[in-house]
Order: sequence, then structure tokens, then C-alpha cells
Amino acid sequence: MQILKQKKAQAAAAVGNIITLIVGVGIAVLVMIFVGSLGGNVYSELETDIAAIGANNLTETFTGVTLNQSIELAHWFIQTDTLLIDDTTNGTALSLTAQFNNLTYGDNGGYSLTMNDTLYGGADMQFTYLWGNADVRTSVQDGVVAGFSGLEQTGDFLPIIVLAVVIALVLALVLGFTNFGGTRAGNAL
Repeated sequence: MQILKQKKAQAAAAVGNIITLIVGVGIAVLVMIFVGSLGGNVYSELETDIAAIGANNLTETFTGVTLNQSIELAHWFIQTDTLLIDDTTNGTALSLTAQFNNLTYGDNGGYSLTMNDTLYGGADMQFTYLWGNADVRTSVQDGVVAGFSGLEQTGDFLPIIVLAVVIALVLALVLGFTNFGGTRAGNAL
């Protein structure tokens, strides 16, 4: 009779462990669902703000200068191939390479351009360019994608983790019933 009581206690412990496993898996699945859905909602609400990082479209007006005089832009971080120059008096777009040279870092923290044409002295002109660091936007977007990929990968491995715990519980239950490692004579193991 004493052996039956030990086996009954071992079965009760195994049942408790199985219930704990079921509750734990349920909680893990709910956490993954809530983290994924809340993260997706936050991203969808902030997506336009994230896309605007480093994409500041600016326009600066200035008066055209004569040959070999410099014009300074207000910002220093102009994105590559976005600088456009227009003669607003005549409504013509100017070539950055034909009418200007020496795009260098200016004294006031912006870029400096030197005029190499005499046709635009006194004309109303404007610069249009994108200002800001696009690498920051790319890093934020890559971080969001990596976060969702990590969540997806964790979800992919959850069944394997549950299977491993179930196998461990079954082995503990079976080995407990066989009194593995006991001191009784006749133990085959």
C-alpha cells in the first residue's frame, strides 16, 4: 500500500506540472499576441513621423551675386543630389555645375557656393534641397523590422520549447513510477 501512495503522489505532482505548463503556454501566447499587435499599432501611428526623419524639404531665397562671389546655405547636411537652384525672376532652373562651383563648408555652418556666371547678379533666386540625416530614419526602420523578426522567430520556436517541456514532464512521470534510482532490490535500472 505504501507503494501506491507514492505513485499517487507522483501522479498528482505530474498533473500539477501539466496544468502549469498549459497555463504558462497560454500566457506566453497571449503575451506574444499583445506585444505584436500593440507594436504594430504603435508603428502604424508613427510610420509617417518615422518617414519624415531626415526628410526636411527646405527652400531658401537669395539675391543672385556676380562672378566669384559666394552664397551660403543655412544648413550643412544637404542630402546628396537634392540641391536645386532656380532663378525665380526669369523662371528658369540653373545647373549646379554650370553656374556655380566650389560647394564647400561655409563660415556660418552652412554650405557655400561660388557664382561663376555674370548673368544672375541681382536676380531673385532660390535653393531647394532636402536637409537631414536619412541614416537615422533607415536605422529606426531597420530596428522596427528587426524587432518584429525577433518576435516572429520566438513564436516559431515556442512549439519546440513546449514539446521539450512536455517530454521532460513525461519522462519525470514515467521514471517516477519506475522508482528510478531507488534503493529497493530488483530494480532493473
